[in-house]
Amino acid sequence: MNWYRRHLNWTLGLVFVICLIGVLLAASIGGTADFIVRILATLISFLVAGWVINQKRRRLLWLFMGFIPFGFIVFFTLDNRSELWDMRHGVLTKVKANEDDKK
Repeated sequence: MNWYRRHLNWTLGLVFVICLIGVLLAASIGGTADFIVRILATLISFLVAGWVINQKRRRLLWLFMGFIPFGFIVFFTLDNRSELWDMRHGVLTKVKANEDDKK
């Protein structure tokens, strides 16, 4: 498994920081580059946030939290539903959410 799939919150945080640095550098340049970089940074941030939410097995409606000031912090607090704790065997396993035992 790739690093960015094992560490979803770190992946999201790194993308946010890289986009923020790009926006700050473009703001220092000014002109139309600033506008284009802001649009690209916003688009990339929302795409990666959507991918992370999808990997955590959550609904994409959580993306609306990005429109609330400091709402992006909620992305980091969401539990990862793609890996659940197996109480019967006491190990961390890949289990789909709402999966019932067929036994």
